[in-house]
Amino acid sequence: MSYEDKVKHFKLHTLRHRRDISDVLFIVKLLESKIKCNELLSEIVMRNNTKNTINTDLFNINKWSPNIAQNSSLTRCLSICNKLANPPFNIIFDVGTHQTIKTN
Repeated sequence: MSYEDKVKHFKLHTLRHRRDISDVLFIVKLLESKIKCNELLSEIVMRNNTKNTINTDLFNINKWSPNIAQNSSLTRCLSICNKLANPPFNIIFDVGTHQTIKTN
């Protein structure tokens, strides 16, 4: 039985899906100060104006020259949050978002 078959059989979420949820929850908790790490928080840059612009991403992601930084955990977390902040998901990242994400 393949991995995909087992996931369907036991009605589980894939490992990728669970990692994505974990990444989003991590960023939300960091923004809500439920996780206290000023060093990481200082790395997160939120865009103020996401309306009427071509780039509607909520978080600025630094473009790194070495590939290793492009694959960092923080970059991965912010990328998935940007995807969720845009259509068709349109999730608003503010206080209480982590409870909404956990229950859905």
